Amino acid sequence: MSVAPITPKEAQKQHLTKVIPDEVYEAVNEILAERYCDADIIIFQDEVISRATEKMQLDGTNIPSEDFFTYHWLDFESPYIDAGWTVSYHKPAYNESFKVHWIFRKNYE
Repeated sequence: MSVAPITPKEAQKQHLTKVIPDEVYEAVNEILAERYCDADIIIFQDEVISRATEKMQLDGTNIPSEDFFTYHWLDFESPYIDAGWTVSYHKPAYNESFKVHWIFRKNYE
């Protein structure tokens, strides 16, 4: 057998690197750097979409915001967790009203 089965972790890694555009990671990284402090960092979903879309438009690509959801481009938590962050995603329930966001907390070792 020349091809071995892929592990779940490797499948996830390949999926994330092939599916999520670099512009999404660039947008999240910029926001984290701008807001970095010893407390939690809140990043709103709409600002990630807005920044990533602006970056994509620099090379002439016009991406509708629905693509972020259709192609799961906002499912980027795992690489940040692997990089040392605790990341939690928060969206309102049917009886709540607040902006969808992630909370990033640095892991203390």
